[in-house]
Amino acid sequence: MNLDRKDLNILNLLQEDCTISLQSLSKEVGLTQTPCYERIKKMQKSGVIVRYSAIVSSDLFGFKHHAVLRVQASDQSSLKDLALFESFVVENKAVVKVLKISSKFNYVINYRYKEIDEFFKFVGTINKQTIICDSEIVMVLKTLKDEKGLFF
Repeated sequence: MNLDRKDLNILNLLQEDCTISLQSLSKEVGLTQTPCYERIKKMQKSGVIVRYSAIVSSDLFGFKHHAVLRVQASDQSSLKDLALFESFVVENKAVVKVLKISSKFNYVINYRYKEIDEFFKFVGTINKQTIICDSEIVMVLKTLKDEKGLFF
């Protein structure tokens, strides 16, 4: 889908506040409501806009701690075992991001927790996986930036 400046402006405004009224959004981008709405629907249909969501403060719910676990899978791991490992990690609600990377470590797992015991229990479970040959824990001391949207 080819996006023009007005589409990008719509996306920027929706990323800032997805609850913005169609009237305000249209006014900001210089369109009437009908063409603005049609552009939004077109971007939804084409997959440019995947979903709308609320970004919740994890600190207010007690998830004040954040750690990163880097995991190296064994070269002998089967595709089935890797898929099972990936499913286990992705389905864990405390895991907020999983990246498969090209490095000594194959995965980077971002984990939010209330108490350190929860995290070490998770790490223990990960390290018991037969495909794991090495792992490294990085405790996050401070988050300097955590931007969810894209910039245009």
